[in-house]
Amino acid sequence: ALGGNSYSNFYGAAIFGGGLELDNCLIANNTTDNNLGRMSCAGGTLTGKNDLQWPKNKVAGGGADTDCLAGITYADPMLGALGNNGGSTLTLAPAAAATVVQTGSNCPMIDQTGKARKTPCTLGALEL
Repeated sequence: ALGGNSYSNFYGAAIFGGGLELDNCLIANNTTDNNLGRMSCAGGTLTGKNDLQWPKNKVAGGGADTDCLAGITYADPMLGALGNNGGSTLTLAPAAAATVVQTGSNCPMIDQTGKARKTPCTLGALEL
């Protein structure tokens, strides 16, 4: 999500609201040009495990972004460009050396492209 710098574009946040459980998710590369805005998550209570958020600091003002959920890990998932990585939708593939590769648990049996997941699984939409 790319947020702007006016009040109407206060957030670049990809996730609004609460009551969501995020497991093995990547919340990455959201921005806002407003130093008071939240880049990734805005309001509500989220729960989950094995999630990663990036970047830690806002692009405007440099202050820390709001954690999407308690205990979330901040690390660069090293995502490539949006592309055809198999399956019916475009996806972002992490680099093989990314900290998200084979660090998840209890993932669905298949990834977004229909490929079987490994144990431990790769965080996000694609299994590497």
